[in-house]
Amino acid sequence: MAASRYTAPIDLANLNESHSLGVLSVPEGAQVLDVGAADGSVASVLQARGCTVWAVEQDPAAAEAARRYCERVVQADVEAIDLRAEFAPLHFDAILFLDVLEHLREPERVLRSAVELLAGDGRIVASIPNVAHADLRLHLLQGAFRYRETGLLDRTHLRFFDKEAVQALFAGAGLEIIEDLRVTAPLGGTDLGVDPHAFAPEILQAATADPEAETFQFVVVARRKRRGRVTTERADLATLLQRRNRELERTARDGAGHVQALQGELAERGQRIEALQATLAEREARLQATEVAHARRVAELERCLTQRAAELDALNGAIEGLRNELAITEGRGTALHEELSAMTLRHEQQTAWASGLEAQLAAKNAHIRWLEALLQEQTALAAAAVQTARGAKPKIAGGIRRFPPVSRAAHWVHRKVRN
Repeated sequence: MAASRYTAPIDLANLNESHSLGVLSVPEGAQVLDVGAADGSVASVLQARGCTVWAVEQDPAAAEAARRYCERVVQADVEAIDLRAEFAPLHFDAILFLDVLEHLREPERVLRSAVELLAGDGRIVASIPNVAHADLRLHLLQGAFRYRETGLLDRTHLRFFDKEAVQALFAGAGLEIIEDLRVTAPLGGTDLGVDPHAFAPEILQAATADPEAETFQFVVVARRKRRGRVTTERADLATLLQRRNRELERTARDGAGHVQALQGELAERGQRIEALQATLAEREARLQATEVAHARRVAELERCLTQRAAELDALNGAIEGLRNELAITEGRGTALHEELSAMTLRHEQQTAWASGLEAQLAAKNAHIRWLEALLQEQTALAAAAVQTARGAKPKIAGGIRRFPPVSRAAHWVHRKVRN
């Protein structure tokens, strides 16, 4: 027979699963009414814990499968029947609504009807999905609200709850919550396919700021309100973990049969370890060979480094020699510069002396030109005197011819010119 689409393996060691928490919230050996029993997967675990189970299931095939684990299964829509009339005069230690209330049109009315079937200290255990999970908030921010076969947006969900809505539902049904547990799923960990990396950090921070942002399901244990006083007592996870400890002790006893299998697995792992050790030895040998090769390479590099260091020393010596030659050359250049400065000074002095000589020469030339002009003038006067003398008769005195006297100036000029 095909399993119900709501069937899931129940691992009581997994305290982050609603059916496990629901089963662990029921005392061992209790009388239980499982509303929405599906194919009896929860009922089978309860039966193994010594509980006696009655059930209500709407699906005919699932109801038939659940009958294997239940005293009686009423195949009907729970909202269409009178629970008290169906199960009177029975009273139950626990009534389960695991993933059921969100599928009902009037869940508060059904809870009120169930309260009438509770024994004196009986409890109602329910798991309800959280519509305010961060994934669903981000899903809505993407403009999406698409139903699925199961999960937060199960296509058969009629009602949606956050923490306050759950509290209001149970209070309205005359119940007080005594255990308030959680099934959590991290951001991006639900079936909605939300990718947190597609959102800005500030949006993710806002979506996860609510303490219930990662609550996937609320798992609550409630009992009828006590008249005349308000009870604030609430169990915490310690109660659940104590019950879980008893389950672990039973599991330990039942697990003795697995020791041989584990020993066989241990032997197999021992063989794998030996193979790994052989592989390790081979790799160590390769590593040693690689280290030897590396050592040789290092030695070769050190020799090259020594050679390069010697070459560098030689280059440094050559550079030092060049620096000395440069210093000598610079000294010679300084001496040449000083000599050039001295020669420049002498040249300037000679140039000044030559300029003085040129000035003196120019003055003498001007004086010569003046003398020439004076000579010409005196020559002309002399010529005129000669001509005058030629027209006169010479005087003879003592047998000597005498010419007219010439001026002293003419004689001075004549001497100067001859000199």
